[in-house]
Amino acid sequence: MPVLVPPVLLEVLPVNRLPRLVLLSVVMVLVWGHRPASAEPHKDRCVIMVTIDGLANFYLDDRRSDVPVMRKLAAQGARAEGGMIAAFPTVTWPTHTTLATGTSPSRHGVVGNSYFDRATSKSVPLILDRILNKDQTVQIPTVYDAAHQAGLKTAAVCWPASREAKSLDWTVPDMFEADAWPKYGTQSWLDELRQAGWPVDKQNAWCNMPGGGVPRDWLYTRMVRHVLQKHTPNLILLHLVEPDRASRAVSDW
Repeated sequence: MPVLVPPVLLEVLPVNRLPRLVLLSVVMVLVWGHRPASAEPHKDRCVIMVTIDGLANFYLDDRRSDVPVMRKLAAQGARAEGGMIAAFPTVTWPTHTTLATGTSPSRHGVVGNSYFDRATSKSVPLILDRILNKDQTVQIPTVYDAAHQAGLKTAAVCWPASREAKSLDWTVPDMFEADAWPKYGTQSWLDELRQAGWPVDKQNAWCNMPGGGVPRDWLYTRMVRHVLQKHTPNLILLHLVEPDRASRAVSDW
């Protein structure tokens, strides 16, 4: 089975305790999303789609990159030689929506991190789900919509263009505002995480401090572990952010 997940996940996921856990690269999840209509959903399995924002494909083969676990997973599973044909534009919101739908921005409707509204002559930001909900931005069904419709359980952590997605059973959106997770996240799950001692209420502070992507990714992976252990969903979407922040900081410098 194709396998490629970031090494930080391997530290926290109790793979030997999960029923037939399937870890797939983001590429292969699109294949999973196009299963024959007659196939029965496997409720004893979990597919995890992980994106590492800002991680260039050449890092995997660069000897200076300290990613031994990722290289081992690619060697033992599968990888896309020569990279992928990326969606255009190659920015966070369109790309993540393409991964979730298997279609281009021209079809799913998320054409940029923002778009220009000709009627008002103003730019409308889509990034960080500031204004619009998932159903207002994504124009076609996603893989988590299909999974939910098939009777499977779904979860998403910091997934772009997912605010108030009705087909996500456990979710926190990719938003910075202090009231965002309490307002748009799954409240029962957030309460469970607080009771377990995970600092979910630090999301806003970490989003707004230099280097905050490191503790954010640390928290997001532990939230994935929690939902796996307590609720065993069949599909999990996880968006890790620190490489993107770090690469932008180097570009600015």
